[in-house]
Amino acid sequence: MEELVKNCLKEMLASDPRYSSCGEKCQSDAMAIVLNRIPPKYVSTPKGEIYSKTRLGKQLETDILRELAEALEKAMDPSRASIFDRGET
Repeated sequence: MEELVKNCLKEMLASDPRYSSCGEKCQSDAMAIVLNRIPPKYVSTPKGEIYSKTRLGKQLETDILRELAEALEKAMDPSRASIFDRGET
């Protein structure tokens, strides 16, 4: 699932100029948000992985892209910087 989210993230960053300022931390934050929001899809064999990808396909990708758009907005929001980034204790 992480690989699929990572690929979708790269696709979004390359195709949408709104996300051009999203650095490495922003990207990892967005990935963490998405991976925590989408339900896991566990498989135990390569055959199961193929079946799962075929069955879920476009709907899963659409769900991930939607979640990524929301996650990137949160991750890029300057008001959400952690207290450590701002030097507060």
